[in-house]
Amino acid sequence: IWVANPCQHRSSRVRAMGSFFAASPPEETPVLQQEEPQQSQPAKPKKKNNAKDQPPQQKQKPPARTDGERPRRTSGAFDAFYKPNLVETGLIQADAEWECFIDCLNRPLPSTLWITPTAKDADEVRSALQAYQRAAESLCMDAAAASKDGDEQKVLQLRPLSWMPDELGWCVDIPKAVLRKDKDFKPLHELLIEHTAKGTINRMEEVSMLPVAVLSVGAGHRCLDMCASPGNKTAQMLSQLALANFKKWGRGLESISSAEVKRCQPFLRGRIDYSAQEGCVIANDISVERSGMLVHQIARHQSLYPLAMFTSHDARYFPSIRSPDGLEVKFDRILCDVMCSSDGTLRKSPHLWREWSPKTSLELHSDQLAVALRGARLLKVGGHMVYSTCSMSPVENE
Repeated sequence: IWVANPCQHRSSRVRAMGSFFAASPPEETPVLQQEEPQQSQPAKPKKKNNAKDQPPQQKQKPPARTDGERPRRTSGAFDAFYKPNLVETGLIQADAEWECFIDCLNRPLPSTLWITPTAKDADEVRSALQAYQRAAESLCMDAAAASKDGDEQKVLQLRPLSWMPDELGWCVDIPKAVLRKDKDFKPLHELLIEHTAKGTINRMEEVSMLPVAVLSVGAGHRCLDMCASPGNKTAQMLSQLALANFKKWGRGLESISSAEVKRCQPFLRGRIDYSAQEGCVIANDISVERSGMLVHQIARHQSLYPLAMFTSHDARYFPSIRSPDGLEVKFDRILCDVMCSSDGTLRKSPHLWREWSPKTSLELHSDQLAVALRGARLLKVGGHMVYSTCSMSPVENE
């Protein structure tokens, strides 16, 4: 009581301490030595007798679940905050849709990835995924034909993301047991590990791919990622920039004529000699430790690494950059993927159900707004800035 309430009145603190010591037994009490064997002797037969009673233990066991299922989680605070915002405003028409919404938040999140378009083996990886897609579809069809129930069709999901061009994004949601033990899909598991280390494959949530896709990075753009760690979106911005430069200039080599560019384009992937006209991506994070993780993440992309610059500043006060002439350098594209309450990641992080509170959004709002305003100040006239969070709260997004 004294430690938890330092402002408590002195007399009450003394009374609390006095009552504590008064309740404590004296140190030299022979009863304490006699109570230990008396309590320990009857405890043993009680445990033996209760061991035969299994029904209480069986009630504590969790029910058997099929693959991919988990207990349904809810939160009274979450419902009290979001249900009026969605149901009473008409965004969700009825309580049945609210239940569907909660059910969706309780489903496991599928695994998704995107392929670095400028990597040397991007076409090889894409062709391999297409082959495994046909194998998964064939396996699901065989399982459906062998069984009357169609539940087996939900086990394997291997398909390209429909909104991402050139089949560069994929949903690879296959159970680990199938990937590691099935002779047909074990090479896929090895392929994913190998090309993730190379930087050809980038594992990332599908919704997290959207901000950079909307940003539309073009050739020669100067880009800023204000809150870059862990670096997945930064790598996506770098790949878009490199791909745009590749299509426009053949990687910016002025000594190559247009005819030679067409002839050499199939062999230019993986080059590391860039020109200054190709722009850059500045990846910033306030934490020096997370900046180290950021550098490690981008270093996997050897062909994109020369386009990246790394800084560690508070995004709310990101410094202005000036040219040798003294003019302030503005950015063509800015991504503000700000710190947030992360309640949009409930499918990936179910522990957030018991920790959720509207207080987090209120505490972060001023910092989020400061980052957005600073980003707008650094943006070039006619440029694009995308503000994004991992939260669904209107306090943080609207």
